[in-house]
Amino acid sequence: MMHRLSSLLVAASAAIALAGCATLPEPPSPTVLYDFGAAAPAQPAAQPASQTSSQAPNQPPSLLLASVSASGLPTDSQVMLYRLAYADDLQLRGYQNARWSQPVQRLFEQQLRQQLERTRVVLDADFSPARLREDGIAPPVLRADVERFEQVFPSASASGAIVRVRATVVRSSARGDQVLGQRVFERSANAATADASGGAQAMAQAARQVAADIDAWLAQMK
Repeated sequence: MMHRLSSLLVAASAAIALAGCATLPEPPSPTVLYDFGAAAPAQPAAQPASQTSSQAPNQPPSLLLASVSASGLPTDSQVMLYRLAYADDLQLRGYQNARWSQPVQRLFEQQLRQQLERTRVVLDADFSPARLREDGIAPPVLRADVERFEQVFPSASASGAIVRVRATVVRSSARGDQVLGQRVFERSANAATADASGGAQAMAQAARQVAADIDAWLAQMK
């Protein structure tokens, strides 16, 4: 009798243990990090700053790229943003398990620099325009501000990306800063899938297009 009771107690304990295992919470899904993709092959090396006054005749003048800002996004956030336009167009949401590898403005700054360096010397924001004068004229400064960088869902099964950047070109002098030009660039791209992966690819594509548009605009600027 005692042996049978012990067996029943063991069986009951095992059943309770198994039930407890079945109710344990599942481990959280790992966070997936995205960026804008692998860099394109390097272009011919830019001339050192000390040699910029002897640039090739067809090469655009050197440019100082200031740190890109993002006034339209959460401060230094790596959250991947999306908007359910079909449900609440006024609310921005963030993916729980998808993040950018760096804040968006840093990723876009890398993309913009890579684009501009194909045709010109691009200087860092740490350089002083006064020290880098070419023929007595300080190089212009490009300031870019990301205003929108999000995935938009017009319906539950379709989405696309919108990227908007305000670009301003300024030349510094002893009398102050002179604005040479300002323009807002916006691009959209359809997402292949209505999820974080599709949104990341679409936003990266739109960012590359905006960077190319800014490059073309600068080439036309006198």
